[in-house]
Amino acid sequence: MKRLVPLAFVAACTMVPARALAQTSAPTPSAAPGSWGEASLTVVERMEYLSVAGAEVGKSDLARGPGLELRFMMPVGWGAYYRYNDVATAAQRPPSEQFEWEHQEWMFGVSRRLMRVGRGEMWSFRAQSTLDFGLGWSRLGTHQVCERSYTPFGTNCYTGPKRPTNVQGDAMAFETRIGAAIGFGPLTLGVDIGAAAYLTLLAGSNSLSPPSPFFAPSGQLRLGLALPY
Repeated sequence: MKRLVPLAFVAACTMVPARALAQTSAPTPSAAPGSWGEASLTVVERMEYLSVAGAEVGKSDLARGPGLELRFMMPVGWGAYYRYNDVATAAQRPPSEQFEWEHQEWMFGVSRRLMRVGRGEMWSFRAQSTLDFGLGWSRLGTHQVCERSYTPFGTNCYTGPKRPTNVQGDAMAFETRIGAAIGFGPLTLGVDIGAAAYLTLLAGSNSLSPPSPFFAPSGQLRLGLALPY
């Protein structure tokens, strides 16, 4: 009986460190889904003011139209986005002044997350704000009539026969935007404001060249799908 007491004491002393080692070496739980990043595809409704002072035809005016945006946010809070917009003016003008602007834009940029609240899981509320810097290619021109739509690729502009010379040209675009978005489940809703400057590089054949530079402050409404990961 006296021998059993020391043996039990030794066994207890060896089990305590072994249990502590097992607890410290156990794998930590993985981060919740969506805690570090998000990918989204949204339909964009854009309103911009085309400031084209100095254009030979056409006046500065409000333009509206749809677009698509693909955005990807990385774990470190940096991301990237690609957006296509096609906006146009649709003012009621006299026949001699019927020069409606159509502005197409392909923009690629980097995005910095400024703030995020909520949980990054699929079925939870999420909110974030971002600051964007973009570089892209833009095409600007005048037409006789433009029909605007709320669906992507729905803007339609055309020019009839015996028309005066239109403006047609391509420009390099530089933009800065700040925005915010909320999400729940696979849905996201966002708004942003910003401004862009355009440097005309090319003019279309048999057409007038757009003014260089020209500017466009704008606002956007985004609605679509967001998948946290």
